[in-house]
This record gives sequence, C-alpha cells and structure tokens, in this order.
Amino acid sequence: MRANVTTRLQTRVLSDTARVAVSDSNVTLKSATIGTLSSGVKTGDIAHLVEFGATPTKRVAQRSSKGNRYTRQLGRVVGPPRSRGYVFHPAVRESIPRLASLWMQTAYRTIAETFEKGAP
Repeated sequence: MRANVTTRLQTRVLSDTARVAVSDSNVTLKSATIGTLSSGVKTGDIAHLVEFGATPTKRVAQRSSKGNRYTRQLGRVVGPPRSRGYVFHPAVRESIPRLASLWMQTAYRTIAETFEKGAP
C-alpha cells in the first residue's frame, strides 16, 4: 500500500492503519478500521473521502475552536474524484494475482506430497 501513497493524509488514514489477516482459507486486507487523527477524527470516518477523492467545491460542516458551526468548501485536501481509488483499491488489484499464484502453488504442492506419501 505504501507504494501508492502520495500525500501525508493518505499515509495516516489508509497506509498506517492497514492490517492483513491470514486464515486457512482466506486472506483479508483491511484499512482505516483503527486509529484517529490528531484532530480526533476517526480514520474510518474519512477513509472514503481519502480513497476516492471529492470535488473541491463540496461543502463540509465544521466547528470552530469556540464551538460555532459553519460550512466551508473542501478544497484540494483529498484530491479530485477517482472511481478506481488512490491507495487501497490499487493495492488490492496488485496483490490478487500474487495471492492466486501462491494459492495454486500451495494446492499443487499439497497434492504432489499426498501422491508421494501414497495415500491409503
């Protein structure tokens, strides 16, 4: 995932929170399920914006340090919209062929070892 990161926000929200879980039958890649930013925002709350971008003119609700509510334009914080994603989804697309190859090698090796042992 680090190969696809281009901004500090992407690093903190998507790359630093990435986790891989491996079981007997599955490999799971997760991102933005843990942690918060220094502002107190949960990474999962803004993961979609960071991954897929947004139009700079989108209005977002804010709260000032004194507690007053106001709206502002998002600007260029998260980048322009990209339907195929910036960090997580490209990383998944790159890893699928490698994982499929690993699975095929493991299956082949298991079958070959079973034949060598002479199954009853």
